[in-house]
This record gives sequence, C-alpha cells and structure tokens, in this order.
Amino acid sequence: MPVAGSVNVIAVVHFKIIPLSPHHYIELSFILRKYLSERFGIHLLEKTTIEAQLILKQYGLSEKLLSEIGIILNGSDMVKFAKSAPEEKIIRANLDDCRNIVEQTADEALPHV
Repeated sequence: MPVAGSVNVIAVVHFKIIPLSPHHYIELSFILRKYLSERFGIHLLEKTTIEAQLILKQYGLSEKLLSEIGIILNGSDMVKFAKSAPEEKIIRANLDDCRNIVEQTADEALPHV
C-alpha cells in the first residue's frame, strides 16, 4: 500500500466515523498493521503488539515511533478484549499519531533493510 494511499485511507476513517467511537481503534489498528506489513514485507496482522514492536525495531524505527505504534495497537487490544471506551480526544490523537507513523515510515523516510 503506497504511503499516499495509507494516509488517504486514514483520512477516510477519520471522516467516516464521526463522532469517533472506541471501535475506530480496531479499524485503525488493522490499517496500521496492514500498512506496516506491506511497507516492510513482513506479517504483522497476527502478531501481538510486543512481537510487532520487536520485529519493527529490526527495521530501524525509532523508539518514539515504536512507542507510538505500541500505544495504538494496545489501545485497539483494550477496546477488543477489555471493552475499554477511550475518550474521543484520545482517539483523535491516536489517529494523528497513525498518520505521522505512515509519513515517517514512507519509502523515502527510512532505508530498506
């Protein structure tokens, strides 16, 4: 999935789910996992958050990016498994973080390993 396509998909999710609900995390997490899987040629859709972070660390992602990814994936896990209901401002912040992750991991931003 090209970076521009990923950013556009994230924007569609942003405007499609207004007001944003906790279930947005599940969709956002899937989009992020799918993008990162395709970007680095790895399979993250069935990995735990920690496994995904450890794999991505091998591709030169900064600790800050890994932390942002972890927050989004953990948030999704909390919605799915603990029936968490984060506030809309937190959901919107995570949406912005996801867009930032896509932009910072663009083909031009990181070397291929």
